[in-house]
Amino acid sequence: MPNQTYFFLQITNQMITACKSYISCQKTETVWTQNQADVVRKLNDCIKLNEEYQRCFHKTKEKLEKMPNERPFEFSEMYIFGKFDTFTRRLKKIIEMFETISMYSHLSESKIEGTIEIFVSVSAIHMEFPIICFGILIKNILDNDEIHEFFFNDRH
Repeated sequence: MPNQTYFFLQITNQMITACKSYISCQKTETVWTQNQADVVRKLNDCIKLNEEYQRCFHKTKEKLEKMPNERPFEFSEMYIFGKFDTFTRRLKKIIEMFETISMYSHLSESKIEGTIEIFVSVSAIHMEFPIICFGILIKNILDNDEIHEFFFNDRH
């Protein structure tokens, strides 16, 4: 692996580590013990960080391509950004789960027949969910969509 690729990979790994620390309040909280709106804001911040990181990479790459005396960027973007992209996909799934929980939480206020049963079912899943995915930010927890599928199967 070329030194420059290794350097970018280290930057990526540090950004992911920083995001995990940011989201978990330096490992003192989980996504389930914090205010939901705060967590969603943090998750979106990390997603934007990945987008900006890649935007800056591509901007620099384009500048170098226009300079005849500079070596072009010849790195595997999948290798450099793949781990961060996977991480942000997990963050998006967490946001989607929070949105679904929020949507169904309003059912308790509804007077429509049958909504209480749905609310009770979703509430039970919501209570069980943090136990199942206590380490949701850890690699491979959501890679196979198992937890995501557990949450969303027969819920919509």
